[in-house]
Amino acid sequence: MKQPWKLLAYAACGIAGLWLTAKLLLPIGLPFLLGYALSYLAGGSEGVCVAVSFLALLLSGLILVLSQRKKKHQQAFTFDIVR
Repeated sequence: MKQPWKLLAYAACGIAGLWLTAKLLLPIGLPFLLGYALSYLAGGSEGVCVAVSFLALLLSGLILVLSQRKKKHQQAFTFDIVR
């Protein structure tokens, strides 16, 4: 190993890529692709596949927004002003 810092940099990029995929791309991108794939397997035309994939995208976005709002209200921050 002549340059161990390169190995560490590659590992850090790989971990960052996995985190980015799991946190940001998977909740939105996966339902989009699954909607397209399932409608294609069901025998839908290209237009139907695209429409179903966008419907799945909207549904997953709605679920994400509602779950974040619910989580926000559960973890309410309270404080007292003391003089």
